[in-house]
Amino acid sequence: MERSKSDGNREQVRHVLFGSPKIVKLIIHDFFLLGYAEPGEWSKFQKTSTPGQVMSVLTKYRRI
Repeated sequence: MERSKSDGNREQVRHVLFGSPKIVKLIIHDFFLLGYAEPGEWSKFQKTSTPGQVMSVLTKYRRI
């Protein structure tokens, strides 16, 4: 588990989405509508080894 250097009571969590660019964009928007993450917090789409599939990552920190 990786902890933030600035606060020992916080842990890092990563959300990873795989899918077509269209569905990944829709899910990112769903997280935004839920108030969990701004679209700009997600990484740029990265190609995967599966044709037509992309990956995007969101890193958040949570107090424990």
